[in-house]
Amino acid sequence: MGGDTPRSETVRVGALSALLQDLVHADAPEPVSTWDAALKPGAIVGWFELVREIGRGGFGVVWEARDRDLGRAVALKAVRPGARADLREERLLREAEAAARLSHPNIVTLHDVGRTEHGPYLVLELLRGEALTRRLERGSVPLREARSFASSQAGG
Repeated sequence: MGGDTPRSETVRVGALSALLQDLVHADAPEPVSTWDAALKPGAIVGWFELVREIGRGGFGVVWEARDRDLGRAVALKAVRPGARADLREERLLREAEAAARLSHPNIVTLHDVGRTEHGPYLVLELLRGEALTRRLERGSVPLREARSFASSQAGG
């Protein structure tokens, strides 16, 4: 890729889909490396104050956080920097840039991305409700409900 190519044009087709597949098929929860010592209620990451842990998986750990500048609740995902060779920080940042351009009622909004000495993090819209994995634990999803997951008219 030439030096004149804007970063936004270097994201390969399907990169975001590959990242989402990695997230869905992540291995069982395990420690988040150097993040573990830094993640606790009241800790500050960037300009976000951590409130409570809300999820942990193979890709990292998600905290409810408070945006200290805007006063809103967000989800802060602390990303395990070396969890998989194909999820290097540079790729993560390119895909975060691509995700930030997406706008759909059924896709969580990416607000920001940052780095600390502990690793990269994503700041996402905080959604309340039932996780898809928990919904699937109750049994198969009826076709009408499955369609609503993909429809732009789905309630959130």
